[in-house]
Amino acid sequence: QMKASLENVTNLVPTGDDFRWYLKFKCNNCGEESDKWIYLSLEEKFPMKGSKGEAHLVSKCKMCSRDCSVDIIPEMITQYTSDDSNSFKTICGFDCRGVSVIDFSPRV
Repeated sequence: QMKASLENVTNLVPTGDDFRWYLKFKCNNCGEESDKWIYLSLEEKFPMKGSKGEAHLVSKCKMCSRDCSVDIIPEMITQYTSDDSNSFKTICGFDCRGVSVIDFSPRV
């Protein structure tokens, strides 16, 4: 979710499959938090270890070595409009396995 005060702006919306969602994560097993921003985009998918599936992010915790994955849920991507100004709104959903999203950096 995000909250913003929009002045002279009608809406905020991620554009295209190449939009990069910059996030920080916390391991659900040991509680280790990422110190660097990690990005995901709809156009990039990676194979998951030991599975036939794919995810937008496949990683391993640097502390406990647990495998984790994150998938962007395209149906949940929505715009933040001037009607939403100054209130929280979900703008994207993520299917997180082994980690939790703890921070978001909107960037471009």
